[in-house]
Amino acid sequence: MLSAEITPYFSSAEINQLASDAGFIQRNSGKIDGATFLSLIVFHKDKLKDQSLNNLCLTAYKEYGIEIKKQSLHERFNENAVVFLAKVLEQILKKHLQKEQFLAAVQGFTRILIKDSTCFQVSENTKTVYPGSGGCGSAAAVRIQFEFDILSGSITMLSLGAYNTQDATDALQTVELINAGELVIRDLAYMHPKAIRKIIEQLAYFIARLHPQYTVYEYKGDALKEIDFEELYAYMKKHGLTRLEKDARSHRI
Repeated sequence: MLSAEITPYFSSAEINQLASDAGFIQRNSGKIDGATFLSLIVFHKDKLKDQSLNNLCLTAYKEYGIEIKKQSLHERFNENAVVFLAKVLEQILKKHLQKEQFLAAVQGFTRILIKDSTCFQVSENTKTVYPGSGGCGSAAAVRIQFEFDILSGSITMLSLGAYNTQDATDALQTVELINAGELVIRDLAYMHPKAIRKIIEQLAYFIARLHPQYTVYEYKGDALKEIDFEELYAYMKKHGLTRLEKDARSHRI
């Protein structure tokens, strides 16, 4: 049985096939199939991390008539469940992207990689594995890194680590995976100068906000002149331009 939020995207049979492919469903006699597990942990609770196994078991019985012990439910939270949920997320994103007409006009890139992260606090019992930022919050927190190729609709990276593994550090660890002809779109926090340099060396492209500590120059003959972005914006507005290419160089202040 599926929740109303997921039915526009999948049937129960499609969800269970993804669960089977991920190894989450290994026999037909299991009390909780992929569709029920997805609905139970994603759509029934606003804050799953605050729900006990006992509460989830009660919800399974109340909503689906399924009697399951806490230990049995606990065993379902395993590596196969992670793979299954990642497959569901990937398929939802693919279905959304199929509606985006602008992708048909994108040419010249082998992949378009979008990456970002999110953080949240967890129980202080896990602080040795997932140390937090300190202060008035929990002593433990995690950071999820997510990267997605919008051309193929594929998840290229989905990882969970400690909060103190910053985006700039992660960018340097994964920059070797970028290939020639790809477009990298990331938030400024990822754009460490070494990462930018490596992307260029890989013959790839990137889009990011300009770091405030950098000054940008353009060639005027044989000399370099600092670009005045207010002046540039006024020029583009006056001439009705939505984009403008310049051969530019940057220098850190």
